[in-house]
Amino acid sequence: NNACLNCKALYFESTGNIVAMSDGKVVVVQGLEDYIVAESDNALLICKKSEEQRIKHFVTEVKFRFGDEYV
Repeated sequence: NNACLNCKALYFESTGNIVAMSDGKVVVVQGLEDYIVAESDNALLICKKSEEQRIKHFVTEVKFRFGDEYV
């Protein structure tokens, strides 16, 4: 029960993940359970689904430390 948005994915020993990639990339996921994996043009997020409420904080921190071009 994995979900893949805008990509092609192969999952091995992995369940409950959400993968969102840009540009229709191929993704191979091994050994992850209940994670969010999301990519933009120049950033990659790997986060436990149980911690998804922290994503806004992570985005703010990236913006503060590295600049707007990464969010």
